[in-house]
Amino acid sequence: MEIEQKNPMQPGKDNDIPSIEAGILSGDINSEVSNLMRLGEYLNNLKIVETNEEIVSDGVLDKLLTFLERNDHPDLVIESSAILVKLSSFSNLAMRIVERNGIKIFEKLINHSHKDIVQNAMLVLGNLFSLPTTQIHKIQDYGILGNVLEMLRLVPEERIQKAGIYLLSRVCQHQSSLNSNLVKDITTLMTSLIDFEKDPDILRSCLYGLKELTERMSKDSPNMLFDPNLHMVLIKLLHHKDPGIVSLTIRILGNLVSIGYFEDLSSLLAAEGFISRVLELANSPDKSVKRDALWLISNVVVEAENGIDAITSSDKTVKLIVSDSENPDPEIRKAAFLALIGTTSQANTFQMEKLVEAGFFRSIMSTLERGEFLPDALEGIKNVLYAGQMKGPNNTNAFLNYVKEANLEKRIKDLIKHPDQNISELAAEIDHSYFKV
Repeated sequence: MEIEQKNPMQPGKDNDIPSIEAGILSGDINSEVSNLMRLGEYLNNLKIVETNEEIVSDGVLDKLLTFLERNDHPDLVIESSAILVKLSSFSNLAMRIVERNGIKIFEKLINHSHKDIVQNAMLVLGNLFSLPTTQIHKIQDYGILGNVLEMLRLVPEERIQKAGIYLLSRVCQHQSSLNSNLVKDITTLMTSLIDFEKDPDILRSCLYGLKELTERMSKDSPNMLFDPNLHMVLIKLLHHKDPGIVSLTIRILGNLVSIGYFEDLSSLLAAEGFISRVLELANSPDKSVKRDALWLISNVVVEAENGIDAITSSDKTVKLIVSDSENPDPEIRKAAFLALIGTTSQANTFQMEKLVEAGFFRSIMSTLERGEFLPDALEGIKNVLYAGQMKGPNNTNAFLNYVKEANLEKRIKDLIKHPDQNISELAAEIDHSYFKV
């Protein structure tokens, strides 16, 4: 990728990388400091967020890491650590820093007396722990987390809080490498920092960390790792003005539903304003918020019958789920489809009738024509037709007229010839059970 600059500099001046590197490698303290500042200014003017280019040579990278141990010259440590914050944001450079034992080097700086250096060390470590788990050693092999947790409890300074929470949020991506005590300490701290009025950067990092942890947990994960009132704190954030914060909050709530955080969903569904707010968010003009709200609805209806009652009690919501199953945006369409099919797996006959009247068969026909989610779509059709058979008089199916209007029968018969055995067998079962009666 070509490196682009916000304010292009003249060749031979501040962006003369060979001359900057020569100054950094010169061994003269004044030249080292001044050229570190030039390099920092150059990096601050880069517009790119990722590159495969070698922004600095291996020699300069080695020198920057060496400067971190120059306690006789704090300026060298401050300037080089600030530069490494920027360099470590590029994944290829972050990997080169890890290969040079960079995690251990920055771990030592966490307890430095100079707060600028502490802040930079935490930011670099956060960038390094953004790498995939396979590229770093087990996190508990490092003594970082205990130091960071202790510092965040003792140092209220906002910039240190921001940097430390950013680091912990990236560590949460490696949940499988954390022992349960560390997970509990991290979640307890993050939950305590979640506040509607909190600095958005701290709030966003806390939510990101909790999202990463809950996404990587299963129903076998111990629920004691989370504050029992976490969901009440999160519900308040559903009204936050920042769509990004709302979206992260929805994801955490959906994950908590999936991993069995709630013994039953009654406490969540009964929480004041929860259902009404989620249904509002499913109509949000913000794509991510809308998608995630629909996904949360799908989790709720799959996990509990009273979840279905709460969702299908509103005709408007039923129509929204059905119509968004045909949404032109593939992510929103998938989330709505999952909510729709989840509803068919649990709904009673009355609720199925609501789905059908809202256009279920028309929507599902569109799904079949696109060739999307075929096994799930066929299971949904089977569930609805079974309910229709129970409702219809004299062994007739109450929903067959809707099937005919959607021209669904022919499409089902076509799918009997599908090369996927699972799909062909499901189609044949529906044809035999409901179209040949």
